[in-house]
Amino acid sequence: YMERISVLKDKFIIIGSYFKKEKKSKKLLSKKSFTSHIVAFEVDKKTGVLNPKHIDLFNVEVEKKSRRGDFDVYVSDNNEKVLINHTSYYKKKRRTIATFKLFNNNLEIEEEFTEDFKKRDEPNAIDRINNLVIDNEGSIYYLVGLSKFVSLDANKGYEKWEEKIDIEKAKPGSQITRLRYTFDKDDNINIFGFYREQKAGLKGVYTLKLDYLTKEIVHSEISEFDDAFLNNLKSSRQKKKEAKGKVVNVSDFFNTIDMIPQEDGSMAISAETQTHYINSGDNGYAETALYSSIVTMEVNPNGKLSWAKYIPKKQLFWQVGINFNGFVLYTGTFFGGLRLMLPANSSKYIKYFGSVAGVQNDKLIVIYNDHKANTANTSKKDRKTMKSVKSARPVARVYDLKTGDMTQKDVKKGKQSDAPFNPTVSYRTNDGSIIVFGQKGKRFKFGELSLN
Repeated sequence: YMERISVLKDKFIIIGSYFKKEKKSKKLLSKKSFTSHIVAFEVDKKTGVLNPKHIDLFNVEVEKKSRRGDFDVYVSDNNEKVLINHTSYYKKKRRTIATFKLFNNNLEIEEEFTEDFKKRDEPNAIDRINNLVIDNEGSIYYLVGLSKFVSLDANKGYEKWEEKIDIEKAKPGSQITRLRYTFDKDDNINIFGFYREQKAGLKGVYTLKLDYLTKEIVHSEISEFDDAFLNNLKSSRQKKKEAKGKVVNVSDFFNTIDMIPQEDGSMAISAETQTHYINSGDNGYAETALYSSIVTMEVNPNGKLSWAKYIPKKQLFWQVGINFNGFVLYTGTFFGGLRLMLPANSSKYIKYFGSVAGVQNDKLIVIYNDHKANTANTSKKDRKTMKSVKSARPVARVYDLKTGDMTQKDVKKGKQSDAPFNPTVSYRTNDGSIIVFGQKGKRFKFGELSLN
């Protein structure tokens, strides 16, 4: 299987995997063995020429195909280091073993280590290792649950350093979800996630900063959202329950997170809720993609939440196919009615969903396609859902980072009719502008979005 394409300093690498079963050998009296392999193909960045000879990265012996494990790939910001980890559960040993390998730009191995966990050792369970990250020198950092932060310093022979985490405000049974990493201008590690309580659901945010040199925790903070913000995420039914004194679970989750470090050590953050479900069977087919509300916020240099603002948004694609004696009839938001046809290509429509964010002149700007009938003052219940690019226009919400005050502006210039704004393809430059992409059918355009 071809799994991923990653960008290195002077090449692209295509990473794939395959599984191999070795039969028993009577001569050597060897047992049947199963091996999970991870390989890479190199593609020259300038010419696009593929080297057909693959490079072996991992050959991991596993118990069986169904437990061949998973792997993840992490690349440093300067595209010179690649960290790959393979994780598999070994039932006979009752252990989960994760193997980590660090490679340089030439895919030569620089460091290798393993983490070995008991299946039910909750504080150290392997599925609670969250979002590994590597810096430009190849140092490796990761969280184990919320009990400790682990670092392996490239400048100290990858000596392992563990720093215990104490979250004083966290209630029993609470969780930190959607953890994300980034480096600030001083190469300190900043971690951000959402704080959830057992019955109440979403309550606030969690931040942690780790000093680059000492590897000590600078701050570890929980900040709660105010009631006005959380009310935006509650249904009318939940509000009625709450008025009767009942605890309601705020289930909104923001799973696409953009963290933008600032010069003073603060953090501008934009997060969006995105879901995409597909169900297919003998009786029919159903697909739903929903890109909904956005939250913008600023975290101060001490890790405290300064302000958080809610953006009501609903970008929806759905289609359903019903099987009638071998004939499948489809209906959905983008082609309406009931038709005898194949499923619509959802990516053709979803590429106009989502948002992009950037910071310029102490302003956080979030840009997305909204229904052209909506204004900045349209209430949540009266907002129209964007179901087709024909009804959309790109808008920008501009937030003052110091106060959180917002103004909404239309995105100027650019011919939407020729090449509608496609948020799924964008790149934020070092000077703060955003390279954007627009497409309609076979017509497409690249452009630069100035945030002035």
